[in-house]
Amino acid sequence: MGATGDVLAGLVRPLMGLIGEAAPLALGAIGVVGGVAGVGLGVNAAQTHYEQEKQGLSATEGTTTGATPSSELMMAQRTGWAYLFHEQESVAAAQQLGGMGVTSSQMHGGLDASMALARVGNIGLGEATSLTGSLMQSGMSSTQVGDTYAQMDQAARQTGVSLSRLIAGVKELGQAAGVGQISVNGLAAAQSLTGTSVNFAQASSGTIGATGTSALAQGALLGLNPAQFEAAQRDPAKLLDSYANLAKRYDVGTGGVQVAQQALSTAGFDFSGMKGPQADEFIRKLVSEGPGAAQKYEQSLQQKRGRSRRVGAA
Repeated sequence: MGATGDVLAGLVRPLMGLIGEAAPLALGAIGVVGGVAGVGLGVNAAQTHYEQEKQGLSATEGTTTGATPSSELMMAQRTGWAYLFHEQESVAAAQQLGGMGVTSSQMHGGLDASMALARVGNIGLGEATSLTGSLMQSGMSSTQVGDTYAQMDQAARQTGVSLSRLIAGVKELGQAAGVGQISVNGLAAAQSLTGTSVNFAQASSGTIGATGTSALAQGALLGLNPAQFEAAQRDPAKLLDSYANLAKRYDVGTGGVQVAQQALSTAGFDFSGMKGPQADEFIRKLVSEGPGAAQKYEQSLQQKRGRSRRVGAA
């Protein structure tokens, strides 16, 4: 039970003992990872919980729930024990993944990744499972999903961008561009440089989701050919630098800021989430950044990790 191989490197690694054929919750706590405290549980209470769950599991053997085989139900329950999830939550997560087309061979890894993300990211299991299912629908294996979550955790710790914000950004841009295509390090770099007052994922989704003539028009305004524009759609750091290059064409005096804002809006950037002077401050910050600042930051994150791994890459 628990994470296998390097799937969830850097994420929650429960300390499990083996009792019978299953891995119980015989642990003192799930550790603190990335500044997020895990859930503590005394050993005696954990063992009592395990025995109660095991009795319930025995009663389900040989049965099925909906389209989920009993073997998968038992696997889901045992995986859930390792992360302190109730058996009903675990079974629901398995059924959720099954409904999203996750195969039996990938189910265990998908649950492992979802439960680790839920605990480390302090989000609901259903939300974490939904993201896992969407990533796997895009063609990623459970191993790739786990590696992506580990990369998100590391990027969050390196940049100071909260893991929950990175998760929200991946979901936001995934809906716009197709889940599994967004550079995690690029997103972390862009979010870090733009600050907490700007929801960069939401604001840039119009550019990242552009297709057809809209993509051609936006690319031309940003000074990018079709291949470069497509690369920027997959990498928020490249896109942020492209926005900055566009803003730098204008004199950002009192009147110039409004002209630059209009140009950026035409290029797909959405200012509707900014209030008062936030738009002006954002544009002046873009102009003040050095050439390729976001991509340089992204490259430094990749070097720290030791390897570049894009979401969705094999």
